[in-house]
Amino acid sequence: MSSSHYIPLPQGNAHYLKYGAGPGLVLGFHGYGLEAGSFEVLGNVVPVGFTLLAFDLPGHGATDWKGGVFHRQMLATLVLRAMALYGAEKVVLAGYSLGGRVCLTLLEMMPEHVSGVLLMAPDGLVPNRLYAFATRTAIGRRLFNAVLNDPGRFIALANLFKSLHLIDASRHKFVLHYLHTAESREQLRMVWAQLADIVPHVHRLQHALRGRAIPIHLFMGRHDRIIPVAHAEHFKKVFGNVHLHILQKGHRLLDADVAAQVAATLNTCTP
Repeated sequence: MSSSHYIPLPQGNAHYLKYGAGPGLVLGFHGYGLEAGSFEVLGNVVPVGFTLLAFDLPGHGATDWKGGVFHRQMLATLVLRAMALYGAEKVVLAGYSLGGRVCLTLLEMMPEHVSGVLLMAPDGLVPNRLYAFATRTAIGRRLFNAVLNDPGRFIALANLFKSLHLIDASRHKFVLHYLHTAESREQLRMVWAQLADIVPHVHRLQHALRGRAIPIHLFMGRHDRIIPVAHAEHFKKVFGNVHLHILQKGHRLLDADVAAQVAATLNTCTP
């Protein structure tokens, strides 16, 4: 059972769902195109002693965002306000896909407030040069907007690449899913721009974690074509205290089976 709440921010009100009632605070961040409710499977199995707050990111769910970039400092403010509201000195960060990138950015910015990180098929494990090009350069933004304004040629190119086996079926489906309707294209345009500042930097993250034994659990799908296991293996080589859990699944890891395994690691993340 969840309850619905908001935390006020300068550019809007961040919506979240609350599960559990324990003193240990877990902050959950969903994947692209999903909502806070996608964490219900984890909320249902959160151990006694923990509270899960699952947030709607800007451009998703019931978060009332007035537009503009969701800067890193706004993200940090959101976390600090949640901690103050629930009397927590440290939090566990939990993220799926896009939400993993959010968690890694927070870990880089405020490691002193993090007692553990639980990531499911997370974005952000390695630099995404395409995303950086499309959101941080003038020519990239122009090309990105051109594709969204007239996606027909791009879709035709994706179809050609699939027929030539240059991209697999999963990536082809991923492209078509986010370009096939005007509504999905507009959300992509808005969210990519709003969250362009929420990207972890490897060297800064290395510096932030130096001398800190913060457990990081990575749950990866062996058959994931969106965030491949190789990304997690590379991340594990770069950073210490990383626990890699490889599951016989694809990219969709927010289900009851995986949630139970994620919940079981929470007790390793206590301050």
